[in-house]
Amino acid sequence: MFTNVLVLHTSLLRTLPLILAAILAILPSSTSADSREQEINESALKGWGFLAYHLAQRGMKEKEVRSIFLNKLMPKFAFVPFAVNPKEPSRIYAHFLAPKKVSRTKSYLSTHSKYFTVAEKQSLIPREIIAAILLVETDLGHYTGSYSILPQLARLANAGSRQNVERNYKRLLDDGEEVTLEQVAARGRYLFELFVVEVEAAVRIAHERGFSPFSIKGSRAGAFGYPQFLPSSFERFAQDGNSDGVISLFQHPDAIVSIGKFLSYHVGEKPLSEESLRGAIFEYNRSQPYVDAVWNLAVAVGLSLDDEGKERDFSEQH
Repeated sequence: MFTNVLVLHTSLLRTLPLILAAILAILPSSTSADSREQEINESALKGWGFLAYHLAQRGMKEKEVRSIFLNKLMPKFAFVPFAVNPKEPSRIYAHFLAPKKVSRTKSYLSTHSKYFTVAEKQSLIPREIIAAILLVETDLGHYTGSYSILPQLARLANAGSRQNVERNYKRLLDDGEEVTLEQVAARGRYLFELFVVEVEAAVRIAHERGFSPFSIKGSRAGAFGYPQFLPSSFERFAQDGNSDGVISLFQHPDAIVSIGKFLSYHVGEKPLSEESLRGAIFEYNRSQPYVDAVWNLAVAVGLSLDDEGKERDFSEQH
């Protein structure tokens, strides 16, 4: 499902000893390092010094660090703007309840009924919710993204660097936001902690399967496949839905049962309720408008909880 395109920049390889020295000498923290040393390291690593240092500190081998940041496919780091308390407006999800979307989701449920049955038996998650997530995430697999996810994940992790945090602080103040540097730095740390593990997972997935991590294609947020899993979710929850010996989130059976496993893990106690199911959907995408959109679409295509909508027990479902 992926192509093998690992290419190192030969001109940089000629100067590898000097650059490797820069990697190993990167500032000990994003806020306390000597500014001159930081400038040298950031220049050598095209602005990725903060992330390169932390990946090495977390145990990534020097060879892996070099293969990422000296690869010509890794662009120069660019400023990542972010909000301290980001919120999604509900209007961006309104179109998912359009009659054509509802009709297509019903057809999808019918076409892949066999695998929705498998998913329900394994996870107890209603098929309508799984189908609704696939519709909202990628229009049932039609739009999975064309970005190399490794640079996208890396830029989000590197958003926690001192330079990026300070630039965001200035930008937010200029925009009239009432924020403190500590609040902006805390958001930067959150992004780093969230996405550095995804960078590591993407590298592991690629190397375990014998292809370049730059070849995995997905969204600008670094998610991939029909269900738009982040790499760590792939490692934990991806399943072989059609028993063909290959796990691929670019196959409908695998995508369907994998979403079921993800939601089942986060849903909590059984029997299931609307509250517990909504909570699991929130773990899929931490946005209340997203949860509402998935739930409302699931209802529109046939979701109906027993006991007057309060609970549903799948112990003998299908």
